[in-house]
Amino acid sequence: MSISQSFNVLAITGAVVVVALGTSLYMTKLAKVEAIDAANGRYNSMLLADELRQSSDDLTRLGRTYVVTRDPDYKRQYMDILAIRNGTKPRPQDYNRIYWDFVAAGNDQPRPPGRSVPLLQLMREAGYTDAEFAKLEEAKANSDGLVALEVEAMNLVEGKDRNGNPIAEPDYGRAIQLVHSPEYHRFKANIMKPVDDFMVLLEDRTEAAAVAAENKSDMYFYSTIFWSVMLTGVFISMA
Repeated sequence: MSISQSFNVLAITGAVVVVALGTSLYMTKLAKVEAIDAANGRYNSMLLADELRQSSDDLTRLGRTYVVTRDPDYKRQYMDILAIRNGTKPRPQDYNRIYWDFVAAGNDQPRPPGRSVPLLQLMREAGYTDAEFAKLEEAKANSDGLVALEVEAMNLVEGKDRNGNPIAEPDYGRAIQLVHSPEYHRFKANIMKPVDDFMVLLEDRTEAAAVAAENKSDMYFYSTIFWSVMLTGVFISMA
């Protein structure tokens, strides 16, 4: 083979290697983005699940406080949490951060309101599997059951029965007993069990997705190294 032919072969080989290297670099970048998206999706999914848990804890705290103090501001906060969770009142911006502890301390609006959207809708939009979403629906339904008990206790403080009908006089002792009873704690456990089950399902799925994305990124990274070495070899041969 003549020098001219050898040079042409090396030039063509070099061009192929350059294309392969460019493709490998591009795919490495895409794989990195995929890995980041998987990590972000995992984080955001956990935030929404934690919001359900946190809202239940906030409702417990405010319901109990109202029953003891009979301060209507605590009941207002209680109802606001329900309205935000159900999408009938705008969600505060960055709602995953600390909020209701600041409100209870006298700051009526720690952050401005955002859009009104039910928590379950946000969970649907997050791309949960059917099994994961079923666990969250179960937890939400159980939380709504606890809300009924808490509202019954608040009604007793106000001289009403569970349906809101007037009774002879407020029953403070019964109201306090309701929100501290074994039944109450069973309700709480029934809320948290499907949330815990959900977190196990989510951890398993998202960890697998994250590992797959990282493996793909590593594969393209090593491919980039390979083609870089090949290109160096072509340049040396042409020298």
